[in-house]
Amino acid sequence: MRKAIITILGVLILSMTAVAQTATVGAGAQISGSPATGNCAKWVSPSALGDAGSACGGGSSSGPLYVQTSVAAGDTISSSCTGTGCNFASGTYTWAAGTFCPSVGTVYHLHNAGLLSTTATAGNAGAEIELGSTVISSQQIYENANLTNVPWSGDTWITCVATGTSGAIEVDYASAVQTATSSNNGATVVDNPPNTATFSVNTTGTVTITAFAHFTGSGSVTERQMLVFKF
Repeated sequence: MRKAIITILGVLILSMTAVAQTATVGAGAQISGSPATGNCAKWVSPSALGDAGSACGGGSSSGPLYVQTSVAAGDTISSSCTGTGCNFASGTYTWAAGTFCPSVGTVYHLHNAGLLSTTATAGNAGAEIELGSTVISSQQIYENANLTNVPWSGDTWITCVATGTSGAIEVDYASAVQTATSSNNGATVVDNPPNTATFSVNTTGTVTITAFAHFTGSGSVTERQMLVFKF
């Protein structure tokens, strides 16, 4: 009987030691909440580790915030459309209040890609990116006439340089388009205009990013892919 009591006490002591070890990390650091198996850890306060909400990755990216998974009828915009109402049906992503630019140095990458066709009327078309009601990226994606379903792509990089009601972002972007209808991938024109100033944005409210088409010629632009990443 005495031996059994000693054994039980030993098991209890070992169990309590294990619990104490799982509740304390390093010198005074605590585990907060109930972390899920397989998820990464993150500092939720200066003295506590918590659940990061997802598995650890190989780099600094937190994964895509938005992925276009289908091509809707409204993802093809013709040159008969004018103004900011010419947005691609799948070309919108919204950050909840207070989640855009959570800290200085946060970076977002927006990738758009698709096809374009033009008529004999040469001109310019493009995919513009609005943050709220401000155009932050105006990507020229063609100059040549008589193109049929040639590929185009555009990339917009946003860096958060200030947060709060007087927040600000730096924006750089570039686009590329094939200049001839060819199954062998013809010559490509790259548009990479200079960035000369920051854009003001209130990072405490909801923030919406929208991709839409613009024209000075005649044809159509289709968005087949839109991706939004956070780094």
